[in-house]
Amino acid sequence: MTIRLCVASLLVSASFVAFSFSAVAADCSNILKFGIWETHHTCSFNDTDQGFANAIRSRSRRDRNDGTAKTSQQITTAKPRTTEPKIMGVSVPPDSSDGPSWSYDASLWSMEFPIRDVNQIGIGYIVEPEPFHRTWSAADFVVHDHMYLAGGVPDPRRANITYHFSKPAKISEVLIIQHTNGIGQIEGFIGNDERNMRSIGHANSTLGANLPLKENTFAEGYRDVFKFERGGEGKVFRIVITKTPLPNGYALYRAYPRNGDHSPYEAY
Repeated sequence: MTIRLCVASLLVSASFVAFSFSAVAADCSNILKFGIWETHHTCSFNDTDQGFANAIRSRSRRDRNDGTAKTSQQITTAKPRTTEPKIMGVSVPPDSSDGPSWSYDASLWSMEFPIRDVNQIGIGYIVEPEPFHRTWSAADFVVHDHMYLAGGVPDPRRANITYHFSKPAKISEVLIIQHTNGIGQIEGFIGNDERNMRSIGHANSTLGANLPLKENTFAEGYRDVFKFERGGEGKVFRIVITKTPLPNGYALYRAYPRNGDHSPYEAY
């Protein structure tokens, strides 16, 4: 994969604020879901129902590069939310990336939520809440691998991502934030435990089902929605990456399971 990597930028952490609250008001729907925040925001909530964790501040990778630290947001009280499923954990197979990425550099191939150590996140970045305020670069990869069975066919034993939910979640699609050499097709599997999962079919990039094998297929940071042939419901959801347009490598920035209303599930 022909990309310029800055190893130093991979060693510094994004700004985090750890919360423990059950809800945010509708007018504050863009507040972070498990703690990542990169710009100054002030948000007020209705009704005091429970406390929340102390804020933890650290500079983002981009902030440290340009020497400018963002300020943390101010938070008051929280309002209860509906009891929708939450992402309790995310994982990839150990050593499943062989190139610089958050999981590879930290050797953190699984993460449970809520985040407890802002310096130990690794693969947890894959569900970093939007909105983003960055120009995507190699420093933001969460997975990055070059182990293939054939041209454009990554090794499925490595090229998979598993999400655990607090209760059964309905999955219809996945939003992937693409690297230029990203993902062409995925297969989804769902169930209530990892030993008993069923396929919900394949889903293709919005650019097409049979992308030609070449470099630089996607615009950097392209928001690509992969819709499954049929939906499914379960406490465990797995993506297996089945095709990539680059014959011998891929990387991605973020991947969000979504329901039939196109809403992404939040991390706990």
